[in-house]
Amino acid sequence: MLIDLLAYRTARNSVRAFASEGDEIVARNYQAEECRDCESFLQLGIDAYRWLRRADVQVRRAVAEGRLEASSSVDRAIEALFRLWLPPIEAANRWIEMQRERHFAVENLEQFRQCERDVRAIVAEFDKLKAAADRVPPPEDLALIAADPKEWLSEPAWVRE
Repeated sequence: MLIDLLAYRTARNSVRAFASEGDEIVARNYQAEECRDCESFLQLGIDAYRWLRRADVQVRRAVAEGRLEASSSVDRAIEALFRLWLPPIEAANRWIEMQRERHFAVENLEQFRQCERDVRAIVAEFDKLKAAADRVPPPEDLALIAADPKEWLSEPAWVRE
C-alpha cells in the first residue's frame, strides 16, 4: 500500500514523533521544570492531530477522485495513526497535572483536550464499524438462507380470497 500524499506522510511522521516523545517521558519519568516544555509537547500532539485530519480528508478526496485506489489497507493506515495518537495521553496527563500542582497555566490545554476528545470519538467510531462488520455473516452463510423473492413478495393467500 502506498499513500503518496504529503499530508499523509507528514501526519505519519508527526504522530510518530508525538508517540515517541510520550514514550520518552514515560521511560525517563520526565519531570519537566518548565511549563513551556509541557506546552510544546501538547503542541506536538495538536499539530500531529491537525496533520492527521488533513491527511484523512486528502486520502478520502483522492479515493473519491480516483487518484488513489480504495482499499482496506488505506483505511487501516489512517486508523492506525489515529490509534497511535492516543497512548501519549497518559504521559501528557501526568505532565499537565505536575504543571497544575505548581500553579502553572498550560496555555494550549483546551486545544489539546479538544483534539483528544475528537480522536477518542473517531477511534470509537472505528470500533463501532468493526463491531458491526463482525456481526455480518460471511457470504457462504448468507447463501444458506437465500430465499426466492417470489416467496416473500407475493400476496398472502388470505388477501387473494
